[in-house]
Amino acid sequence: MVPEDAFVLLWSGGFNVWADVATLVRACDLLMQNHPNVHFVSTGGRIEGVVTRVYDDFVALVEQSPYKDRYHLLGWIESDKLPAIHREADVGLNVDSRNYETMFGARNRINAMAIEGLAVATTIGTEISEWLDDGHAVIAAPMGDPEALAYSIAPWIMDRSQLKVFAQKAKRIMEEDFSYERTTRGLVQWLEAPALAPDNQAKISSRGGRVADLNTVAVNSLEEEALLLARHRLPEIQDALAQARAREESPRKRFRFW
Repeated sequence: MVPEDAFVLLWSGGFNVWADVATLVRACDLLMQNHPNVHFVSTGGRIEGVVTRVYDDFVALVEQSPYKDRYHLLGWIESDKLPAIHREADVGLNVDSRNYETMFGARNRINAMAIEGLAVATTIGTEISEWLDDGHAVIAAPMGDPEALAYSIAPWIMDRSQLKVFAQKAKRIMEEDFSYERTTRGLVQWLEAPALAPDNQAKISSRGGRVADLNTVAVNSLEEEALLLARHRLPEIQDALAQARAREESPRKRFRFW
């Protein structure tokens, strides 16, 4: 699909509303303008039932590009084919727009590409992008700046050796900082000795209460109401009353009353 010496930029996954496709295509166009061996490949596409316009906008921008023949849109593919595509690519891309999802969300495509040993170029906005940038493990650029994104990638097109350094650093961070053992360590420790958070423990202590069973502790009015409902089986009582009212108001009952 691409020449043997192609420098392949890869987008992997869906095009959701926080993908900045205008910056993505413009940055790729700038790289293609100066480097005839640059090609773009994407897997994934529309997220049916959620959002389709972002991918449609992306396709329209590609069609308008003077380098559209070097864009290869594969669409959704079987997941077992992704590792091979990752190995063929030179740089994986993640390009976010500025929004709350970027601020608070994650980017599984970054994790997936990094753990596969692919160097990643990303805009800085998500926590994972900041984490990897702090470790000098990604090619970083600010959001909404296609020139900066292209500029950050360009040096490595003619010198791909450094890409392996980025990839190795990112994979090591994934394995050390984001392994199941590391990310669940705090939860496992808490399960060995369950306790209230310090602020909630202080609330209970200030009321002169003691914690014998965490399932019976209420630290606010909503939890107190929930405990009362559960203790007195009020949902069942309310349901029985509703059924009784429904029977009284049934057509047959009204007919007999008439």
